[in-house]
Amino acid sequence: MLHATEVPILLRRPHIHRGYRPLNQPKKYYYKSAFYAHNECLNVWTHFAPLFFLLYYYTYPELISDSPRFPVLLLHFGHIILFLGSSSAHLLHSRSPHDHIFWFCIDFAGIAIFGMCIGLQRYACQSDLNPFIDWMYLPSLFIVSLLGQFFSSCALFVHYPFWKGRAIARMATGLFVAIWLYLPIIHRYTDPIEGDDMSVHTRAFTWLIVSGIFMGGNFPERFFPGIFDVIGYGHQLFHLCVNMVGWNLLYTADTDCPAPSGDAWMEVLEWRNFYCLLTVIVSTLIIIQTLRILMKRAEEKKYD
Repeated sequence: MLHATEVPILLRRPHIHRGYRPLNQPKKYYYKSAFYAHNECLNVWTHFAPLFFLLYYYTYPELISDSPRFPVLLLHFGHIILFLGSSSAHLLHSRSPHDHIFWFCIDFAGIAIFGMCIGLQRYACQSDLNPFIDWMYLPSLFIVSLLGQFFSSCALFVHYPFWKGRAIARMATGLFVAIWLYLPIIHRYTDPIEGDDMSVHTRAFTWLIVSGIFMGGNFPERFFPGIFDVIGYGHQLFHLCVNMVGWNLLYTADTDCPAPSGDAWMEVLEWRNFYCLLTVIVSTLIIIQTLRILMKRAEEKKYD
């Protein structure tokens, strides 16, 4: 494994001194690296292992149930994309600076789709929405998730990867999106009957804030440089907190989304679910095209 001074600046983590993989190795080297110690190994497994837990204990039972719920499966889809994007990025980004840019843009795309699926699931499962929120939420979620978070994160990463304000901008847009995801359910906090049942939703947001402290503050490695190079640095703890966010979201989706009264698969054609599905498809296509454009720009740049 390499010291931080032996890899490009772009690939260095703040306050992490050792455990970096060598650059420009065959791709199979990075796949095999999932099975030995380096400073990205735990980041791979903390999001790859939960993927199998999700599929076995949540997605598969939902699919084979008598009444599979489309909004719940939509949330599962968001989790799957998040886990795949994140684990792939941490496994494969170290090959070169351009690989680093590409794979973490994939990671940002997974985060954007995950956030969108959270909002769509909450929207689809609420039958008592304020008429204004009912009308404006889908287009606003589309704008906030893509323009506010994904486009800004990827564009800044490709064009200004060393700008010190980039991390702050990413944290700010992420927090704004997180707040926006609560619009479909915010009225339930003031409901005298449902208010007491919102604790799990609140815990999900609390874990999100805690995750931001670990990632944004580079804690604890900021105070002990070189000590947590392989195990225990902030981004690894951030992943664990995100898993707790996800677990709470899975629980709330299971309790908030009623089983369909008719044919479960025909439920997809119900207007609210149909527009949610359309939003995911259009967003995914836009994300793919955006990545193509940004990667062409990245190929023209030189990263140290």
